[in-house]
Amino acid sequence: MLFNFPLPPSTGNPSISRNIGNMRNRGLEVSLDADVVRNQDLGVNLWLNATTYKNKITKLPDPFVSGVFRFVEGESSYTYYLREFAGVESETGAAQWNMGDVDPDSALPTGEKSITNSYTSATQYLQKGKTGHPDLYGGFGFSIDYKKFTIAAGFAYQIGGYVYDNVYSTFFREGTGFGNSGHSFHKDISKTWTPENTSGTLPMMTSVDRTQFGTSDMFLTKADYLSFENFSVGYNFSTQALERVKIRNAKLSVFGSNLGVLSKRQGLDPRMMQLGGDVNNGLTLNNYSLLRSISLGLTLNF
Repeated sequence: MLFNFPLPPSTGNPSISRNIGNMRNRGLEVSLDADVVRNQDLGVNLWLNATTYKNKITKLPDPFVSGVFRFVEGESSYTYYLREFAGVESETGAAQWNMGDVDPDSALPTGEKSITNSYTSATQYLQKGKTGHPDLYGGFGFSIDYKKFTIAAGFAYQIGGYVYDNVYSTFFREGTGFGNSGHSFHKDISKTWTPENTSGTLPMMTSVDRTQFGTSDMFLTKADYLSFENFSVGYNFSTQALERVKIRNAKLSVFGSNLGVLSKRQGLDPRMMQLGGDVNNGLTLNNYSLLRSISLGLTLNF
């Protein structure tokens, strides 16, 4: 682990990178591949792989903050460090936040938490156990051969881990909708507080106080997903019908890739988040997701 070690001002450089941190990863990888049926007319193959691991920082000179993360010795890397949303004040629609004492190193709470309506007074806490690391990830799929037909499909999945849905948060803020024609709001504005909807679970939308939807665990979202990675169907034509044109065999196929993804929220693609990335470290990115493609193929053997 490279750490920006601080230097005296007299050196002319604020810090120098030194390899003075240690990190440990322990886990298990499993891969299974089995022909469950295999005879003259039918063949069925199933496959599955899974990876799980635990990460821990074992040595670090000092805790440090990077974006929405805080790195602390004894904790997992890429643990989120955020203010905590405590609900909506029913009379005013103002957002409420947790505040309290924390350990100066770990940023974990050391006592009871209280409520404040001031975003700047709210305490940033280490969200222990809520990291960008998944608990389990991998893929699974199958292939079936029946006489002259072949069908195959592959899926990918992730269980556990969190992503900060930065894109979702911008659909409630002044600057994306208020005062800027052509910008859209999210349909969840129906959940925001209004004088007619005092039971709203999200704060009021206002162009006066931009902190109502400030960075907090309000937008910390589970990164579970199931994606339909690829699918193919093929048919092998009879060689007898092609002998007259001297073709040994022909296969017509349809291929599809990146066909869909199921996640916590429509539009959220946890696969686009990169740990350690320069742009979207732990955040969703306002870019196109993986593009869906469908193609037709013809294979001829002479």
